[in-house]
Amino acid sequence: MNRARLALPLVVIWAIVVAFGFSRMLSYETTPGRGAAAPARGAFESFPEYRVGLPVLLLFAHPKCPCTRATIANLAVLMADVAGHVNTYVLFVRLPSTVTGWEKTDLWQSAESIPGVHVVSDAGGAIAKRFGAATSGQALLYGIDGKLLFRGGITDQRGHYGDNAGSCAILTQLHHPESRVIDVPVFGCSLFGAAAASSR
Repeated sequence: MNRARLALPLVVIWAIVVAFGFSRMLSYETTPGRGAAAPARGAFESFPEYRVGLPVLLLFAHPKCPCTRATIANLAVLMADVAGHVNTYVLFVRLPSTVTGWEKTDLWQSAESIPGVHVVSDAGGAIAKRFGAATSGQALLYGIDGKLLFRGGITDQRGHYGDNAGSCAILTQLHHPESRVIDVPVFGCSLFGAAAASSR
């Protein structure tokens, strides 16, 4: 009898702890990062292998952000539809305190393996800062005229693989451009803050 009385409170406490942990995890996965304060127009002539007359898709990434694995996988799916019709760049931020080559992780290799994608080392995050990117996974789409068309992520939450609002919006803007900028949330680690630095 005493054992049964003792077991019940322990089960209740265990259930509360599990529920709390699950809610914290769910909150983390579904809380977006800071969106880019991107310029309304961009110039890309200095980018490697830039082709005039094509839109430009930029994707900023922290090389050690686990959330970004899903972003790179979703980019591969997206590129299967648009390769050859858009200048696509994945820019891996190399933090100032790190050595050359630090950014060339398995994420770099995954991005490099996607046909039509140019992978760029962004030393000190200079390009990310120019485009106001703050969160790993931030995507920006600029039209042929250099005008911003899309700003956001290509996952619906942290580490989410598969269909997502961002990829759909990019496809829409590439095939039937709207004059307004489409905004969706971006999910990932900070490109420059404590979360990014701690993953070195």
